[in-house]
Amino acid sequence: MKNSARRLLFKRYTAFGWTALSLMVSSIQACNSSKSPVFDEDAKNKVVAEATAFLQDYYAAVCEDGLQREFEFLDSTSDFHWKPLGMEKVLTYDTISAMVRRNMQAIDSTCPTWTELTVTATANDSAHYEGKLHSWTATVDGDTISEDFEEVGNLIKRQGRWWLLNGETKAKL
Repeated sequence: MKNSARRLLFKRYTAFGWTALSLMVSSIQACNSSKSPVFDEDAKNKVVAEATAFLQDYYAAVCEDGLQREFEFLDSTSDFHWKPLGMEKVLTYDTISAMVRRNMQAIDSTCPTWTELTVTATANDSAHYEGKLHSWTATVDGDTISEDFEEVGNLIKRQGRWWLLNGETKAKL
């Protein structure tokens, strides 16, 4: 067989091989995309609505029943972390949990409320939020504390419900 004939056969088989490979990759991508939910504008709006309701419910529950309600909203996995105001490092769920339990002994009631809140959908099961909140606290000693804060964080949806995954109290306003 002459060199020109070999080159022609090689080009045909190479082109066929690339076409076949391209079709296989396209098929695999189509199968994978049909398994994951679409993240279109409607899905984003749904995530924003659910995450906003979660954050409103979180602080409403704390206002109504106290700090012990926080545990219903915090992700208790090793993925959780929080950076409180004035601290250099982030704290784990166990550390935050111990702090909340200790604060429950000194706080008679507390009521944090959002004064500004912006939620951004980042996926079908996650959202980012930024906001300002006003917190009013009554201590068991009879003192009252009124403060304003800036907070940012991330939420995750696991097993059909939302959880506070991580975040930071950024500034006292």
